[in-house]
Amino acid sequence: MQNTIIIRVQGSLVSQIGFVAMAKYFSDKGYRVKFDTFVNDLWIRDNNPLGCCYNLIQEAFPNLSFEIATKEEIDSFAKFAISVSPKDSALFFKPPLYICGIPNMMPFISMYRDYLISNFKPSLEQKRDFDSNLCVFFLSNSPLHRYHSNYGKLVSIEFLDKAMNIIYMFNQNVVFDFFVDDISCINSFYPYFKQTNFECRYTHTNNDLAILDYLLQARYIVSTSNISNLGRILSNSCEVGIFRDYNKYIFENFKNSILINDIGGR
Repeated sequence: MQNTIIIRVQGSLVSQIGFVAMAKYFSDKGYRVKFDTFVNDLWIRDNNPLGCCYNLIQEAFPNLSFEIATKEEIDSFAKFAISVSPKDSALFFKPPLYICGIPNMMPFISMYRDYLISNFKPSLEQKRDFDSNLCVFFLSNSPLHRYHSNYGKLVSIEFLDKAMNIIYMFNQNVVFDFFVDDISCINSFYPYFKQTNFECRYTHTNNDLAILDYLLQARYIVSTSNISNLGRILSNSCEVGIFRDYNKYIFENFKNSILINDIGGR
């Protein structure tokens, strides 16, 4: 066990895909990597357990196998625990170690982009039809997501207007497909959509796997969230991406990446 790193599985699908890439990185260095899938059962907010589920990794990468740490192994590694944040790098971590928290995942995701793309094969009950004119983005204005960087800040009408008109300049036949986890946010933007001539459609879902799978098919992506950013990074189909926060891993590696500062949405 002295050559082992245990990674506590937590967070959104984006974070968990980052853990898969991080595990691959440590494995390639000759370390044994195990996942802790137990502690999430103890997380409570508003008297309800948080919905972080290891099954996301299994469903996203059905052809990969992951070692799961036992409760006894986790307890014995408590003395090696290190708490990290997204500002922290994990590139130089060495075993024995128990990683708690979510470090900077972008170096691992970028390093193992091809590995993630080739193994991302989610089994979905229903696959949406591919449309070569598709522009996809995840949109949320629910109160929870206004203050949570993983899901995106409050989106302004000004940002939508600029982004949609820019995409329209690339393709006059574009179809805008919005994924929303809170149907009320569509109602708040409906007056704007109604006065445009854009073809818009909406899907109400909380299935992050379905959202990411669909993003990977999109010809255009407007990103207001980390899952949309990940969609651009893992996509071989996206021709133009519009973002409202600078991400060096996107802007230094993918052409036709456009930044719109959404001041109105802050």
